[in-house]
This record gives sequence, structure tokens and C-alpha cells, in this order.
Amino acid sequence: MTAVKWLEVHIDTNHTGLEPVETMLSALGIDGVVIDDETEFEDFLENNRQYWDYVDEDLRQEMQGRSRITFYLEAGDEGFAKLGEVRIALEELKKSGALFLATTHYPEVKRYAEQAEGMVNARMTFDKESLKPTYRLVIGEAGESCAFYIAGKLGMPEQMLEYAARAAYGTPALPEEIRRLAAENRIRKEKTEAVRKRKAGASGMAREKRFRRGDSVMVLPDKKTGIVCEEENEKGVLRVQMPGKKIYINHKRVRLQVDASQLYPEDYDFSIIFDTVENRKLRHDMDRGKMVQGEIVVEQ
Repeated sequence: MTAVKWLEVHIDTNHTGLEPVETMLSALGIDGVVIDDETEFEDFLENNRQYWDYVDEDLRQEMQGRSRITFYLEAGDEGFAKLGEVRIALEELKKSGALFLATTHYPEVKRYAEQAEGMVNARMTFDKESLKPTYRLVIGEAGESCAFYIAGKLGMPEQMLEYAARAAYGTPALPEEIRRLAAENRIRKEKTEAVRKRKAGASGMAREKRFRRGDSVMVLPDKKTGIVCEEENEKGVLRVQMPGKKIYINHKRVRLQVDASQLYPEDYDFSIIFDTVENRKLRHDMDRGKMVQGEIVVEQ
């Protein structure tokens, strides 16, 4: 079975530019895009301020100034052809006076920015010694991938790096610096005790729940904030209230931000957040023993 490779493409614009860019992509047959927008993020925080008293400042700083559309294309002839169509469409947007920045690891886009009048490359700096980003923007230079450098410093075997270079670029040639790093940091095999799968008892072992109703969580890879409205089931799937919708998602794509115990009192009525006004009114009248007309709508 051959693994499918994907191109991850980002288009950075401003808040007002999101709609025309998304419309352009939809016209090209590219749907299911991911949007990260500071304005929408701040609106979500403001509209739900009563539900929490803490916001991760790192997340807020990361969203500062961001209006980004992300989409994925298969790294084959069809995907590259579609990326070419995106480039042409972006050129038309540029002629219309739109301000945007397209970012991707695909070198063709970097060359396009170098050659096209009125466009300029930019890159974020990276400390190769500490293997950490420095968050400094350099205008006028295209970024480079540090993947092979990082892999060499982490001790990946030279033979494996050459195989990766051949698969990615069609050549096994590696810079001398990366060869040196791979030799200096070579991973050594150590024999350890075999891993044994834990067996459940006669009655079975209940899954340890990682999230509780009311927890403030971050949904990955979009890094959007939501509230857990249904705890995870036996398959590890939980339901999260996002702005304007509820989604089912695997627990592996969710990170806890603030525990529910820090946001709400112990006997808090979560129907205030998760239920509709109509449903809450019907339930309230039924609890009081009143004769009611209507039906409670249960979301699927």
C-alpha cells in the first residue's frame, strides 16, 4: 500500500479578504478549508465571556493578526495542477488590489513570489542549535525547510535521511553539515523489556475519561476553542460545542485548556449553554407539572 502525500497550503490575508479568497477556492473545486481568524476568535471569546474567566494568552497571542485559510492538495500531478490554478487565481486577486500572502513548502510558490512584480517573499527565522523558532520575520527572503537538519541533529541514521531526500527531491545528496550531525548524534539501540498489553479484568476496565462536560478545550489542528458538551464514549469520541455548531471528534484531537471545575460551580445547569431556549422552557414547565404543547428537539 502506497502512502498518500499531501501539500498543506496556507493563504494569509486580512479579515475582509477571507470571503473573496474562500469564494475563489470554492470556484476551483477546493472545499473543506480551515479558517483561522483573529476577529472571529475574539468575537467568540466576547460572546462566551460569561462561561469562563480564563483565556490562554499564548493562544490569543498566536491568533493575533491572523486571517488564514488552510487547505490540502494531493502531492501528485493533479494536486500540482490544482496548485497552478490557485497561483493564477491569486495573480488575478493581486491585480484587483487585494493584499494577501500565500505560504507553503512548495518551492514553486516561492519562485513565483520572487518573479512576480508587486510580490515579496518572507520567512520566519529558526534557531538550528536549540531547534526552536525565534518568531522573527525577515522580509525579502524565502524560507527553507529545516526538516533534514532537525532529523540529523536528533540522530536519524544517514541512510534513512538519504532515502528521504531521494523520495522528496529525487536525489540522495545530503549537505556535509547534515552528514556530520547524523554521525555525531547517531541513535543507539538499547534492549528493553518487552511491552505487554494490559489485560482487562473479568468485568472489563472502564475507559479513563480525559474530559468532562464543561471543560474548555482546543480542537486540533484548527486550534479553535470549544466547550465539551458530551463526554467521550467507549470509542474515545466526544462532542464539543463550537461557535454555531456541535461536532463529534476523537479525544486525540482535543487538548484541555481549562478544567470545568475552574469555570462553573459544582451543580451548574449546563443546559443554559448547550440547550435551546425553547427546550429549556418546555422542560421547566414539565418539571412544574404544567400541561405543555410542543416537543423537545434532541440534536443528533
